[in-house]
Amino acid sequence: MKICGQDLGKTKAHSAIVTIEVTNKIATVIDVIQFPVGTDLGAVESYTEQYYKTNNIQKIVVDQTGMGEHTVENYKKHGLNIEGVKFTADKKNDMINLVISYGAKGTLKIPRRYEELIRQLRMQRMNAGVGETIKYTEPSGDTDDQLWSLCLAVLGANPYMQAKLVTIAMSEVKSQVEREHWIGKKREETGLIFTER
Repeated sequence: MKICGQDLGKTKAHSAIVTIEVTNKIATVIDVIQFPVGTDLGAVESYTEQYYKTNNIQKIVVDQTGMGEHTVENYKKHGLNIEGVKFTADKKNDMINLVISYGAKGTLKIPRRYEELIRQLRMQRMNAGVGETIKYTEPSGDTDDQLWSLCLAVLGANPYMQAKLVTIAMSEVKSQVEREHWIGKKREETGLIFTER
């Protein structure tokens, strides 16, 4: 089964697609596409529809926040099996936790050739927010569109993977100095697999 995640970029950000293939409950990244900054949303949609049909994609999960509402409706009209997801702090936390869960179980593989995706995974910051909330941000001037496209694809694959959700407790954040963690460090601790291909 092939599942795509798509993060839609605004005027100063990239749109991206990450495709994973699930076989015997193992998810492997098989394609990453990043559109140039400023690519017209209509052009992104047209390419994505053609990509979906040409590559026998079974499902696409799209960032529905803001302008994504219109894109989700367009995909539905053109017959794509689409799931829209509105980004909130809680939803982002859930998606990151799924990626960590897959890594912990050794059931998510990211070939080393996808260097930018791996870099974005390593550079994502996990910040303690107000109360018990956690916020995820990229370093200033950086981008994280491939990361969130991966997270969306993993969310779409979850019913076929049956990964147990890992909860990151705020009790882990013990001091102001420790209020920022790197997803990359957590990735290494939980064993997210990068395969050689």
